[in-house]
Amino acid sequence: MSSKIGIVTRILLITNLFLFSVSSEASDADPREILKEASKTAEFLRGGLKVRTLPEIAIVQAKTGDRKSADATFQHAIDLISAVKEDANKSRENGSELTSLLLDVALAQEVAGMPKQSMSTIDECLRRAKNLSDPETKFFTFIEVARTQAKTGDSDGAEKTLSLAFKTADAMSSTGQFPPAYLKIRGVLKLAESYAQIGNSRKYDAFIQKAFHMLNDIPSEKNSEVYDFGILKDIVLSQAKSGDVQGVSTTLQKLYERSDDL
Repeated sequence: MSSKIGIVTRILLITNLFLFSVSSEASDADPREILKEASKTAEFLRGGLKVRTLPEIAIVQAKTGDRKSADATFQHAIDLISAVKEDANKSRENGSELTSLLLDVALAQEVAGMPKQSMSTIDECLRRAKNLSDPETKFFTFIEVARTQAKTGDSDGAEKTLSLAFKTADAMSSTGQFPPAYLKIRGVLKLAESYAQIGNSRKYDAFIQKAFHMLNDIPSEKNSEVYDFGILKDIVLSQAKSGDVQGVSTTLQKLYERSDDL
């Protein structure tokens, strides 16, 4: 593990040097050679670590005008993920991890100014998510895809994928750790956090309010007070992560009131 960390550190140093060289008029270094060295170093990595490193290199390539190399580097990362057998993608652990890696690539493509490629990668993530067999993994994978769509500005796509997640939750057994209705609220909160991360306060507020409305619409059942309390805690955490000080204060008050019922 320490050797891998050393390689990653080397890559970061090389890419930082590259960025410095292209921004410094006094530099005599050939930025293409420096970036080529970073790409060669990345080849020593294996598995997910390599896939997570390649998009960082591709972003630098794109930002400095070498879009052809950036596209090739992104494709290399996607090919490494796609090389995993489809059967592995259907399992609980591998399916989630593979889609997570692809979503990282999609976000990097958006940062690199390659929206069409990013959308194509997200479409592949959706295809993989639909093929997952474990309902809970499928649900949370749909939520992660929706979060990525939100972060890349595709609000319509995010809401459509959220609907797929909801349908998956509705088909799930109610004997799990949390009933489907509460899982759906957690998915909504994840989207609220994503919109806060990109500075879309209107969408953030809308999804926070949606979470409250969904919570209020759940009929009272056995242990519902415990579930409600847990969801209110989740809402506070989402508000805190998003820097919503007023929201945190208001929801904490609701938590104090609900705690008397436990």
